[in-house]
Amino acid sequence: MDTSLTEPRARRVYNLWDLKGRKILSGVVVAINDTTAANERSASPSDKQDS
Repeated sequence: MDTSLTEPRARRVYNLWDLKGRKILSGVVVAINDTTAANERSASPSDKQDS
């Protein structure tokens, strides 16, 4: 088995997944922050029409 062909591809795939993983992670963090803010907002009944 020649690893010289599969190695660069594996590294490229890994980098792609690493980027995607980071994007997903930051997206999750943003979503959590949004939900926390939404929960804090919905705790006060004054701006229910915001959602």
